[in-house]
Amino acid sequence: MGGDGWWFTPWVAANYTNVKNDFNVITDFNGFNGATVGWSAGYVFEFMGEDLLLANWNEIELFRADDYATNNNGSTGLNGGLNLGWNITNNINTTIMYRYYHNKLGADGYGDILIYRLAYTF
Repeated sequence: MGGDGWWFTPWVAANYTNVKNDFNVITDFNGFNGATVGWSAGYVFEFMGEDLLLANWNEIELFRADDYATNNNGSTGLNGGLNLGWNITNNINTTIMYRYYHNKLGADGYGDILIYRLAYTF
């Protein structure tokens, strides 16, 4: 769904995971791994004559398989980000993103990071 300069797209999906790692209790996992619910959303707008984009994506993993849950500290997990982008010129843009996760990517508990990007489009 969306409108003038904005969108919101929810989703639900079954998870099939294929992973090999050497850093956790269970080194290999292949198979059905629960479900994911989430969304992506954004809003393109102008502020003081500048083109900006505010966007968010979020996913929540539910009903993880026991072996995968062992490696990722629980039967649920959270992963997402909130970012603000600015088109400085037609070729240069910048984005600042707040990235967050909980019981994801082998981390136990909540974690976050702030990412800054400056890009040039050829």
